[in-house]
Amino acid sequence: QLILAGKRIIIEVEQGTSPDGDVFQDLFIPIRDSLWKLDAESDINRYAQMATEQVRLLTGFDRVMMYRFDANWDGEVIAESKVPDADSYLGNRFPASDIPPQARELYTRNLVRIISDVDAEQVPLLMANASAAPLDLSYSWLRSMSPVHVEYLRNMGVKASLSISLVQHNKLWGLIACHHLSPKYIGLRSRELDEFIGRVVSLKLINMDIQEREALSHRIRDLLNEMTQRIR
Repeated sequence: QLILAGKRIIIEVEQGTSPDGDVFQDLFIPIRDSLWKLDAESDINRYAQMATEQVRLLTGFDRVMMYRFDANWDGEVIAESKVPDADSYLGNRFPASDIPPQARELYTRNLVRIISDVDAEQVPLLMANASAAPLDLSYSWLRSMSPVHVEYLRNMGVKASLSISLVQHNKLWGLIACHHLSPKYIGLRSRELDEFIGRVVSLKLINMDIQEREALSHRIRDLLNEMTQRIR
């Protein structure tokens, strides 16, 4: 892919195996049909659970979680689908410091991030001009993750990960976090489909958030009316 980084152009080239069969027929249509089925769901927790189940079915990862941020950027795992050997994190809460502001900013810009092997050796970039400004890799597919994040995954027993950002109005709502217990490579075409999933789920969550707030407002109004009547 081509990436515009200020006045520079980054060209990323990766070697991958060609998918067997028709990508549109074999991958896109099942994903589209699955998302259409999910669209009828009106409860945000049930939708999150069904979405994680579909993503695990389509990607083949051992554990898929939907992670939601609150107003203070603390996170909670609100849905999970996993193989029996994988630990469960459903319902766990994590402090905002686990995903610091600079990481959240990258997740907002680059909607799909992948680590194929946490034990792979990181390859440094060599600058022709040592005094030149650092290269902006915010939109890079192949950019290495923070060593702290890699160590975090190792402590969880994770060998490969894929994250799909859920963004609302240019603000990070949450993540679909995919973990695998062994190294796992996801090709370019599959990652593009993962980005499509993230965008569709984000749009659905926007509507569900609006409905959730409206329902809460109606409930508060009804309670206030009931309290007023009792006081009178």
